Amino acid sequence: MYFPMSVRKLLLIFAGLFVTLGVSVIAGEKPHAVIVVGTHHYSPQKSMPDFAGELERLGFETTVINPDWDPEKDERGVPGLEALENADVGIFFMRFLKLENEQLGHITKFVESGKPVVCFRTSFHAFNYPKDHPNAAIENVFRSYRIETKDGKTFEGFNQNEDGRTITLLSMGGAKQDIPIKSIQSAGYIEGKSVMPDLTGGLTAQQVASIVAYLKTVK
Repeated sequence: MYFPMSVRKLLLIFAGLFVTLGVSVIAGEKPHAVIVVGTHHYSPQKSMPDFAGELERLGFETTVINPDWDPEKDERGVPGLEALENADVGIFFMRFLKLENEQLGHITKFVESGKPVVCFRTSFHAFNYPKDHPNAAIENVFRSYRIETKDGKTFEGFNQNEDGRTITLLSMGGAKQDIPIKSIQSAGYIEGKSVMPDLTGGLTAQQVASIVAYLKTVK
């Protein structure tokens, strides 16, 4: 299958990331990438098997966890997540899941292991538990936060900080908005909606420039 330039660049970056993070692999053994398909939104059930094939061409061993049903809409969720126990890198394409604890436990255990994690698109809002569910807090990391002020204004974004005097919201473009708590009428997370914070916020200007320069060299 032919992949457009943008996808081929991503594959090369992914391979470079794998090496940069220093994953230990026994000599002669291929690194194991486990790909988890947890939605049919944007059709990852079709694209991820092809992506796995391209990774295998680059020297990876792959396992694709791809249920016959849409896990976002089926209470059976995503069986087979125990494969993450033997993964060197986890690749996730998920959306609005309500996994039972055993399945969720495989994901949290892998993430907490510190191994490389790659998330595609809707994985930034991978879960959607009801507000009164014990696992509801797991989605608050990138969950969109809405503030309505007493003068009728509405703000939405990533809740970056609360210090007792102000709440700082971060927009997808990286702009910050400090809102005094005394001016707030209501505030809270929005169910089923997320926001992606500025991905370059933790990088220096030189690091960003180096990434851009590298991308320009990829043919």
